[in-house]
Amino acid sequence: MDFDYQIWRINDETFETLVVLICEQILGISAQKFSSRNDGGRDSRFEGTAQHVPSDAAPWSGRFIIQAKHTVNSNGSCSDPDFNSEVRKEIVKVKVLKVNGEIDNYLIFTNRSLTGNTHSIICKKIKDETLVENVDLFGKERINLWLNKYDGIAEALNLNKLAIPLQFYEKDIKDLIQFFAENVTEISDRVNEAEQDIKRIPVEEKNKRNKLSEEYFEHIKKNSLSFFAQIDKFLKDPINRNELDKYQATIMELNSKIISHRNEYGNFEEIFDYIYDYILKKDDGTLDSREHRMIYILLHYMYYNCDLGTA
Repeated sequence: MDFDYQIWRINDETFETLVVLICEQILGISAQKFSSRNDGGRDSRFEGTAQHVPSDAAPWSGRFIIQAKHTVNSNGSCSDPDFNSEVRKEIVKVKVLKVNGEIDNYLIFTNRSLTGNTHSIICKKIKDETLVENVDLFGKERINLWLNKYDGIAEALNLNKLAIPLQFYEKDIKDLIQFFAENVTEISDRVNEAEQDIKRIPVEEKNKRNKLSEEYFEHIKKNSLSFFAQIDKFLKDPINRNELDKYQATIMELNSKIISHRNEYGNFEEIFDYIYDYILKKDDGTLDSREHRMIYILLHYMYYNCDLGTA
């Protein structure tokens, strides 16, 4: 299985190291660590003949300037205005490098998504304005391919916990989220009753077994608990049997995946965040902000109801 790494969750320095390790594979072992330039920029350098860029049959050679453009935006794209603004700033600096004879090949690595059309537009713009003949831009799709091909890189940087092997059929839970967002409202006068239910189960032991922090459990009580009674009522109503079937299918699949990959996550709240991010990643824009909140509420209900995690 090829993994999709959540590279947006690492910091800029780790991303630079990631780029250097990739360059050691695709260019050569002498790819340098990133360092600051006099113009305020940061880059890595390589001099020689590339092993695999742009291809094994016709590799580029000479002086390579390598740049890393990291974003913490999980949905970042190379077509975003802020990225194009960064490219324009770098073009000015690359022009100087070209005049000084310091560059023959220019490579940009980013964890943003990149389409073929955007790739062509950006590379052409850089070539035309800097007169550097060999320019390439690599997005998160290509980086993920390399991470899967050169698995030692992910291991060296402890990126395996950021892989996305915990994939599941998200349509059922998405249907449930939309169903509950439409039919369930916060009922504050039932909070005390729900809190009493919590006190009747060995919460501390459950949280300890699942590595759910006390702080996060207080967050659940404050932000999600008041919805649980209605969710429970709806699932127990025979008229909602179709939703119950989807719920049971979802918790069965999620628990199976969580058990298989539990050691790849720390505290259980990381699993909540992962599932939330995965659902939004797969969403086609149909979930609104209220339904975004319901994702967490439903996941918290599953945990509280001992349907998710170790009982």
